[in-house]
Formats: sequence, C-alpha cells, structure tokens
Amino acid sequence: MEEEEKTNKERKILRHEIRRGIYSFKIKSGENIQIMVHCHSLLSCIEVWDEWDEETYEWYEEDNEEIDQFYLTEWEKGYKFNRDDIYNFLDIEEGEPLEWSGTLSYGDNYCEIEEADDNVTREKKWNIYKDKFPLVSSKSQFDIRE
Repeated sequence: MEEEEKTNKERKILRHEIRRGIYSFKIKSGENIQIMVHCHSLLSCIEVWDEWDEETYEWYEEDNEEIDQFYLTEWEKGYKFNRDDIYNFLDIEEGEPLEWSGTLSYGDNYCEIEEADDNVTREKKWNIYKDKFPLVSSKSQFDIRE
C-alpha cells in the first residue's frame, strides 16, 4: 500500500453492484406474475481507511449513492431494460412491484474495472459494459414466471 493512500483517510470510488432477484407484480387480470431481474447499478461510494493495527488495514464502505442503473433479462446476457419497459410490454397494474427478493454482489470484474482504475476510467468501462446489451423489444424477451 502506498504511503499517500495510507494517509488519505477517505476516498470516493465508483463500484458496479449487481442485484439478482424477482419482482412480483399483479397483472390487470388479477393474477400475480414474477419477473426475473438482474439489476446493475453504478454506485458512487465513500470509503474510509481503517487501520486495526500496523499490519491490518482495509477500506470500508461508509456511504454510497446510485448514479446509474439498468436491468438485464438474464445473467450476463439477454436484454437491457428499465422499469418503464416492464409496464410498457406487460399487462401490469400501475404501482410499485409487490415484492423484491434477491441477492447482492459486486460486479467490477464484469465490466473489467480494476482496483487501480481512477473514477473516469471506471465510468468509461461501465458505459462500455452497459452498451453491449441490446434493448428489450418484446414481451417474450422477459423471463416471466406465473
């Protein structure tokens, strides 16, 4: 660890977060459906330097803010969409999803972000990653469970 980084007790870093899960919706016919969702977010994270002792040190996330987001219909492939697309392509009643259940992981390696990258480079890599997925164009491209 370089001396400069040890003396700087706080840093702002961009991070790729992935949440995998299911949105549950009520459709206009009254039935419930579930849509498999892979939510990708670019977070602006504030991390603080914590030194436990002279040999143990690490950055810890203190706060984060979402600055960009998109959904995928499948894990690392499929079609890109946003929440409005769900309502546009499916016969869903207006309102928020009934439920979100899922898991969280960090996906920096999916968009090839490296620890040494500055935030400008991280954002460029995020945009390249996000732009590689085609936009959803039909109901059949969603992973729907009834």
